[in-house]
Amino acid sequence: MKKIICIPALLLISFVSFSQVGFGIKGGLNISKPKGIVEPKTARFAGYGGARLYVPLGNSKFSFDPELLFSAKGFTDDWIDNERKVFSYNYLTLPILFSYRFDCKTRLMAGGEVAYLLSENDDYLHTHTKNFDFGLAIGVDHEVAKRLHAEIRYVYGITKINSSSYDGTTYHNGNNRVFQIGMVYDLKNKQK
Repeated sequence: MKKIICIPALLLISFVSFSQVGFGIKGGLNISKPKGIVEPKTARFAGYGGARLYVPLGNSKFSFDPELLFSAKGFTDDWIDNERKVFSYNYLTLPILFSYRFDCKTRLMAGGEVAYLLSENDDYLHTHTKNFDFGLAIGVDHEVAKRLHAEIRYVYGITKINSSSYDGTTYHNGNNRVFQIGMVYDLKNKQK
């Protein structure tokens, strides 16, 4: 069993170490406001963070950019007993992006995102939040200093994230909508 785990791990490490693959860490601010749950009055401000790879596709301006992130989503509302209530949905996300490099500093990114629900605090609404969420993402990455990038991204959820029951009928509702603003630090830079 150890050999089965060690051999792929060693191959991955050697691939990343000796190829044109770059990798880095990233983090920033999520501004999320799902559509179709209770029409929230206020967005939730929370964070995201994790790692990304940068895999050039040949000698072109295109690249493959997978990421693995913790992403806090949800919303806030003050309609419950006149108190502000935070509804949080915390995910482990896997954005699968492709990018086009306009110049040596700016890239347009687009692709999909798969998210797995890690935790939630949606007890008041008595809904069932689904374990998986799928979305489409588009964004821009700009190098502001050597190895340091600023990025903005919008994630448009395409699956219903929860369901609720009323009088024996199940309703599927709510789609995640997230605007992200953050920074990326390249630990191994192969973008030029």
